[in-house]
Amino acid sequence: MKLIKAVVTLIRWTLKLILTGILLMLVAYFLASSNWLKADNKLALALNQGLVQVEAWLSKAGVLPKLAMTERKASQADTDDNQAQGARWPQNQARVYLELTDPKLKRACLVAMSAWNDTGAFKFVQTTDKDKAQIICRAVSDSTNGAAGETETDLALPQKQLTHATVYLNKYYLFNPSYSYSWQRIINTAEHELGHAIGLRHTNEISVMQPTGSNYSIQPADVTKVRELYSH
Repeated sequence: MKLIKAVVTLIRWTLKLILTGILLMLVAYFLASSNWLKADNKLALALNQGLVQVEAWLSKAGVLPKLAMTERKASQADTDDNQAQGARWPQNQARVYLELTDPKLKRACLVAMSAWNDTGAFKFVQTTDKDKAQIICRAVSDSTNGAAGETETDLALPQKQLTHATVYLNKYYLFNPSYSYSWQRIINTAEHELGHAIGLRHTNEISVMQPTGSNYSIQPADVTKVRELYSH
């Protein structure tokens, strides 16, 4: 009898914790979307980090689907992180070939390219000639790497000049209902990977370049960093 009561009590506390976590997450989502909060970057960042922790806890508890991470993958020509610091194209423009047959992924890349172009900080030019492309966007379906998107870059030293980049968008995570990628999060992922392709690195600030890769679209801070990178 005591054992049954103990189990019931444990179940009740577990349900309370789960409900509390869901409530906190909903409140955080509401506050994160408030205009007055966006003016305070430190507070918004702290809130976002707390929200990520709540989501991670709920995912481990099996309440929410597991979230795929978006990480940058360095190529053999770009294995030294210090050497890659400050890497950029010769000018703030690059030709992109979309090696994509899936219309949804192709559209996401086009929207992401347009979003970067609208900033005026960098220009992506779509090309139909793969041999002339500096950046190639491809689709993969890989359940083993835990990444919704990856970018490989080739770097010429000592100039720290980018010579080629390949963006991979992972359909396994982006199109899998279990990972809850909305259309906007797919676009954010494409913007994130294109950010790597032009020389941006991860940051914990409110940015499209957060390691998770899909929480934010392009932010003013991202535009500033691109302008600084290509100012010399």
